[in-house]
Amino acid sequence: MNEDLNPKGAAGRAKDQMHLIPVGALAPVARVMMLGAKKYGPYNWRETPVNYTTYLSAVSRHVAAFLDGQDQDPESGQSHLAHIAAGMMILLDAIVTGNAKDDRPPKNPAYVEPPAPVPGENGAATWAEG
Repeated sequence: MNEDLNPKGAAGRAKDQMHLIPVGALAPVARVMMLGAKKYGPYNWRETPVNYTTYLSAVSRHVAAFLDGQDQDPESGQSHLAHIAAGMMILLDAIVTGNAKDDRPPKNPAYVEPPAPVPGENGAATWAEG
């Protein structure tokens, strides 16, 4: 059936396009998440609040190591890029679920906050939609 005529197709196009997430990145990130689950407990970032800076610092260390030419984390043997992605996914999940504590330094007074996007408009996230 032509997707343009199918009402399910039109409804699906109005939601987050999950197929755009690069599938090739999922397995390396999952390996890092498995190591974290073993070390800290699965879903630990949902069980107790997390500080923004804990994850931002960890991600920054992995970025610095990767920029310096080190591809794999020596402790885990996994890609620094997978550690970066995993850390950002955890922080984003904690923020979205209300389980993150914003402990960043005071905001730069010169920074101008852009207007908040309208959900569903121009690709803005529609978290409430399933």
